[in-house]
Amino acid sequence: MPPWSDSDAAPRKERFYYGWVVVLALLVIGIICFGVHYSFGVFFKPLQEELGWSRTATSGIYSAYVVLSALFAVISGWALDRYGAKVIFMAMGVFTAAGLLLTSQVSSPWQIFVTYSLLLAIGTGGIYVVSMATVNRWFVKRRGMALGIVGLGSPIGMMVMNPVAAYFIASYNWKTSFLIMGLIAFFIIIPGSQLLRKSPSEIASSSRHNKLEATDCDSFPEGLSLHQALRTRNFWLLVLIMFLLSSCTYVITAHLVPHAIDLDIPPIQAASLFSVIGGAAMAGRLLLGRASDSIGRKRVYLICSLLMAVSMLWLIKASDLWMLYVFAIIFGFGTGGLAPVNAAFLGDTFGMRHIGLIMGSIEIGWQTGAAAGAILAGYIFDISGSYTFAFIAGLTASLVVALLVLFLKERKPLMLSH
Repeated sequence: MPPWSDSDAAPRKERFYYGWVVVLALLVIGIICFGVHYSFGVFFKPLQEELGWSRTATSGIYSAYVVLSALFAVISGWALDRYGAKVIFMAMGVFTAAGLLLTSQVSSPWQIFVTYSLLLAIGTGGIYVVSMATVNRWFVKRRGMALGIVGLGSPIGMMVMNPVAAYFIASYNWKTSFLIMGLIAFFIIIPGSQLLRKSPSEIASSSRHNKLEATDCDSFPEGLSLHQALRTRNFWLLVLIMFLLSSCTYVITAHLVPHAIDLDIPPIQAASLFSVIGGAAMAGRLLLGRASDSIGRKRVYLICSLLMAVSMLWLIKASDLWMLYVFAIIFGFGTGGLAPVNAAFLGDTFGMRHIGLIMGSIEIGWQTGAAAGAILAGYIFDISGSYTFAFIAGLTASLVVALLVLFLKERKPLMLSH
């Protein structure tokens, strides 16, 4: 008999709420998917040298990946509402592993756009949407905390996968590094998906204790349809906010390592900047995610955008490794709080009925901003020989977000009273 069910004779109080198992599984899966997602900067220089391309053209590989990720984020959100997280993550594991393994075997430059840009977009494009929408369905009262824990997958993945990729590139080559990452993805994502359930109600409705836990579990969700969400001001403000925040973030994701190497910092130390960003983002995920439950989502949004602005201002003048580490700490902490507060705000505002599709639609803003930020920074470098104006653009975007956040309308979670 499963531990969450009651015996016929006497109801037995379960020892744990299964939602936390889901949180742990999504955290582990997220470490791999987000680690792969944010590792492109480590491969940037080796790919540029191998292909003989400009930085604009090399950035195009990643920009194509994130544009396609926007499409598959919407598809993943729709599929989550229909089929459940287990099926979606199994498919994501297959495509992520296939994309990495096939990228390790490419022989022509155009093939990278198929194996990396397309297959990896199918595999990892929906990671944020599917993970956060799933957690939104399991938690209400402690939603910010649970989302913050799952959101740790991004910084931990960044901390782990970037140095791992850089080590294998230095020891062997970039193709071997992709091969190893593909094997890691296959043997972690697919088994991890087996711990997920399609609906919390499969567990929550079976025991009296779980009925008491209904303050945490949104088992019978209600909320807006996508059509209704499209008619709200919050929806379009969030799309624009996501676009601007992402354009700033992906200037850093794609170009921080090349920028550091241009400053004569060794590649391994340059890659370690993402470990620092990841460590700071872990603190931001937990502290700001938890804070959003008490001080409100809007205030945390504002804190994140202002921290990003401060970090970009500092980066413009940063010329030594220690200065880049300071940047990484501020930037990481600020960006770290974005994922949980954004997901919690969406759940509070739009409810659970079509949360996957709504989150996937808003994710278009994030992914298109990522594509714009990455390729624009590469173009700015090619015409000016410097990333300074790209960093100024990131600073401006963060300040505009701080202004737009003030116009968001914050609501209490849309849910039945339990």
